[in-house]
Amino acid sequence: MELPPPTPAPGRLTRRRVLGGFAAGAAGAAVAATGCRSGGTSGRTGPRTIRYGDDDRQVVDLWLPAPAPAGAASTSSSGTGAGAGTARPPTTAGSDGAGASTGPPEPTAGTTRSGRRGRTVFVLVHGGFWRSSYTRSQMEPLARALVARGFAAWNVEYRPVGDGGGWPRTFVDVAAAVDRLQREARSERLDVERVVSVGHGSGGTMALWSAARRRLPVGQPGADPAVLPAAVVSLAGLNNLASAAFEGLGDGAVETLMGRLPRDDGKDAYALADPAELLPLGVPQLLVHGQNDRVVPLRQTVAYANRAAKAGDDASTLVVPGAAHFDVLDPRRRAWGQILDWVQARLG
Repeated sequence: MELPPPTPAPGRLTRRRVLGGFAAGAAGAAVAATGCRSGGTSGRTGPRTIRYGDDDRQVVDLWLPAPAPAGAASTSSSGTGAGAGTARPPTTAGSDGAGASTGPPEPTAGTTRSGRRGRTVFVLVHGGFWRSSYTRSQMEPLARALVARGFAAWNVEYRPVGDGGGWPRTFVDVAAAVDRLQREARSERLDVERVVSVGHGSGGTMALWSAARRRLPVGQPGADPAVLPAAVVSLAGLNNLASAAFEGLGDGAVETLMGRLPRDDGKDAYALADPAELLPLGVPQLLVHGQNDRVVPLRQTVAYANRAAKAGDDASTLVVPGAAHFDVLDPRRRAWGQILDWVQARLG
């Protein structure tokens, strides 16, 4: 299924602006980070960093909406509105001319395993071809935009290649980070049945793989998941590891990650790591790609979506006219209205 294209917007989000932050442009819809990284949640307006391992990279940032001002009326006790039940208007673009948001829908409450109402959680996995120069800071503008609309954001860091990562360690990290949600669900009122996994670039690989874990054989890295996403959004993703390896995308990043090129008979680690080899995933997937992406070719999305659909999955594509690789990560662009519409339609 292909979504209708969004109206193209002028302006482009560059790599430097993603890494350096375009928070000023998104500040009207943002929850500002104040450095509150530990302790209870009362009054917290910034992320809380949570460890899931001993390495400095084995952490996640939990972003939650800011509490409502004292005396403010709340529409419900489920924590589903922007802030704490107070609706916020759609955001307007910053000075780059990215265009106004189409106004993503208000979040919908779910129910935690404990029976309490909880927030939908967006698990965010950054890209960068698994290299150490890229970090979860790449996803912070998106995290801020999501919590401004009442969602929770779970921003994952992991060990990169050359710094403790590679197959299978990077994958094990992502699995452990997602499963760590289970421990926070009750205290933070998170709905682990309504998790949306979102990844950009090589993070798209990891987001899809986090859903594919249900298909892994017992005893393999990432098998027996405690938390599985209910939907996946891959933004300019490396959705097919084998083809990306043979094409040498990212200056051979996949071969470096996996330690070798795929075997012709398919009997190697790619069978456990490549989302395209683990289809069907059994959850809805939205594959988003910029028409002018020069980092990850559009064929990565088109070929994967076709293969997923043939396997019986609910796989939709959204090609963003005029967009480059980092543009699809910009929550101010009109495409993000469509992405959240898609999430709302799939999760109900």
